[in-house]
Amino acid sequence: MFRHLLVYFFFGLAPSLYAVTPVLVPADSEIYPLFDRLDSYQCLRQTLRLLKPQTYADLRRGIFLPEGTECRAPVHLLQRTRVLEPASLANTVGVRAFLSRLDLLSLPGMGAVVSPTFPLRDGRPTVDGANLLLEAAIAAGGAGSLGFSVGATAGYAGGWVGYDALVGNVYLNQAYIKVHYEKLELLYGRIQPGFGDARHGTLLFSRATHPISMFRLSLRPVTLGDLGLFGFDVWWGQQDNETAVDYSHLLGLAFALRPTHWLEFGVQQLHQFGGIGAPVMDLSNFFRLFFYATDPGYSDSVFAFHMNLWLFEHYAKLYTQWLVRDFQQESSFLVGLALPRVGMLGFNLEYVQTGKQAYSHSFWTQGLSYKRTPLGHPLGNGARGFYADVDIDTRSEWEPSIGVRYEERARNVAAPETRYGAGAALRRKWDRYDVQLAVHYDRVSNHLFTPNLNDDVFTAFLVGKYILF
Repeated sequence: MFRHLLVYFFFGLAPSLYAVTPVLVPADSEIYPLFDRLDSYQCLRQTLRLLKPQTYADLRRGIFLPEGTECRAPVHLLQRTRVLEPASLANTVGVRAFLSRLDLLSLPGMGAVVSPTFPLRDGRPTVDGANLLLEAAIAAGGAGSLGFSVGATAGYAGGWVGYDALVGNVYLNQAYIKVHYEKLELLYGRIQPGFGDARHGTLLFSRATHPISMFRLSLRPVTLGDLGLFGFDVWWGQQDNETAVDYSHLLGLAFALRPTHWLEFGVQQLHQFGGIGAPVMDLSNFFRLFFYATDPGYSDSVFAFHMNLWLFEHYAKLYTQWLVRDFQQESSFLVGLALPRVGMLGFNLEYVQTGKQAYSHSFWTQGLSYKRTPLGHPLGNGARGFYADVDIDTRSEWEPSIGVRYEERARNVAAPETRYGAGAALRRKWDRYDVQLAVHYDRVSNHLFTPNLNDDVFTAFLVGKYILF
């Protein structure tokens, strides 16, 4: 009996049965794309979308419109909001399997490796060859003006390296404990920060980033009178001893504002400083850090700006993001256009271009990376990419999509790698099951930055989830 009570107390399941809990919604949740589509029908309350991960309580509140508000979304789409009916985020077990070959790429100028055909894997382990990941995600907590929440995503990764040798390892993707008072939260754990909306990765904290161990203070969305919705995040983390400058510090500061239903914008600062051999950050330089006015050599700092603009009564969304280093070097930018409901189709166009030294530094030579994953866009330095995607609304549980892309990495090296790719994905959702299948083909020139090496890369990806409770 005592053992059962201890389990209930730790996970907070008892209070979560009666109130919506502010647990964090992981980056790969179906809730985020569902919100994008509902927003195009003006079937949401205004919510902040830039600062991620968002809480289940805030997202759930967004679907309850004021009485008398007209919602023009089709019935089959509204039925999918049932995922938000429970008082707490669903706990799941799942399997992820993918096949790849010659698809691990070291990004020049930084200590990071990506898998170009499927880079947005939320930092999960991967090998060249066949991969099988068995994973469980648990999250729960107590609600009210004063409460807490906990969450963890852990699994076992097995790999067939080069289809020759078997390897295996237990991994912890995300884990955190969080306390809150009203809208103010303090978190300790390993989570994946996010900034902005982009289908193929943002300029800072794309889903190619490994979750960061951090302390984080955040203010969930609050209304500031005529200024609209406002929220902020500030967090501190530390590198380990696997980088060029060991044990350097990472400091992030972001805020977002939505003054009206058709406009949202925000800024994000990221600073890397300290570590073995680095100048000691004194108090004066620390406060000047936020104004990019530190003495030379004290920090590696970037500044990002993101804006979402909804047009024609939310029929279209234009989004853009800019990344600046030192306010002198070549900047990076991203621009996209989303048309979620053109008949039975949804279109998304996206272009990104990164500066030659966007994520590199002469002293912190690991660049903006964490556990050998990029803290920025998965394309890395001196790159550009164009993406076009089509989502097909079948008015059923089936959700097919197709896409094409062009990518050029490291334009400033002797043999830039270029890729022309096409892919297709299919998703099928039942009440407690969720299955996704994706395949992708790339025609690659100067593969792995090797002159005149042309190659064909094929990758298949399967994800299956089962809702526990």
